[in-house]
Amino acid sequence: MKLTLNRAQQRVLGLVGTPSPSDAEVLPVAHWTLSPDALQAFRAWLLVPGHLQGGPLFGIRQEETLDIRFVARNGYPVQPSACDPLSFDGSYLLGWNDALTAQSEGSCDWVGQWLMYPDRQLPDLMTDLAWVGRAQEMGLVDDLHIMVMLGWVEGQLTARCYAYDHDLGQARPIPESEA
Repeated sequence: MKLTLNRAQQRVLGLVGTPSPSDAEVLPVAHWTLSPDALQAFRAWLLVPGHLQGGPLFGIRQEETLDIRFVARNGYPVQPSACDPLSFDGSYLLGWNDALTAQSEGSCDWVGQWLMYPDRQLPDLMTDLAWVGRAQEMGLVDDLHIMVMLGWVEGQLTARCYAYDHDLGQARPIPESEA
């Protein structure tokens, strides 16, 4: 019997099994989209300044495009994981993952991370790259899993997305899909 695991189960539980990516899923991410639900969650969090925050992104892979359907925080604000935007509460992550997997009949998975600054302004490019580098070192970002930095720029919600190109040894910007 073949045990198929999603990314959160492999990471949090340390289970060994056979991931089952389709041929399209082994291609590096080239584009990303944001669902209305994910956009609404980001807008709500942008209205509450005060601390650095982040969390997991959940979505569906469609060829080289990641469709981000849902976003979550790292855990409840009282948990230590809420203080570091790249750490997470494993039980909280698995709960989100299990619920979304059931709702989407297994197609929704943990596809990346997001980060937002206390002042809710989009950080400069060098700050982005430092966070992406740290996320890559932690195994959170690679050529298949992304990091989204977001904040206000002149009153507009703005997001920049990155993957990590191991061949180049650096972060790679990912444009938002036009379609």
